[in-house]
Amino acid sequence: MPSEDLDIATSTPPADRVMGQGFTYACRIGFHAFERSREQTVVVDFEAELDWRSSSADDRALDVSFVDYASVNGAIDALVGSRPWRLLEALCEDIATLICLRFPVQRVRVRVHKKPYDMPNADGVAVECVRCPADVVHRHLDDAGLPDRPEPA
Repeated sequence: MPSEDLDIATSTPPADRVMGQGFTYACRIGFHAFERSREQTVVVDFEAELDWRSSSADDRALDVSFVDYASVNGAIDALVGSRPWRLLEALCEDIATLICLRFPVQRVRVRVHKKPYDMPNADGVAVECVRCPADVVHRHLDDAGLPDRPEPA
């Protein structure tokens, strides 16, 4: 997943980035009911911006400047498996919300892709969003630590 080019005209130092690529999860997802009738694999990539200077200076994982990949992976796995999904867009949005609410990020880019079993002529389809914590202040985590969202009918 390519990073945006750095604008050297700004005086703000660039944010540090942590990235996860190729995280695979099984879930029931698809616009049509027949798509949700069996599990499909989705692949998630994320790129999170944060200021990791305090963690890297001490070579220690500090909660305020550290994103634990295993924790992100476990959180996404729990979210993806929590219910059936109709839209890749909804799943992508909820993953971005989850990362913004549970980890000390300034901004996150999330891409979700899958190879639809009902379109053998396509290598895959994907969606991508970029969110910051201010974008998701209206969302909350439920008791399981997952973004609130009503289950589709």
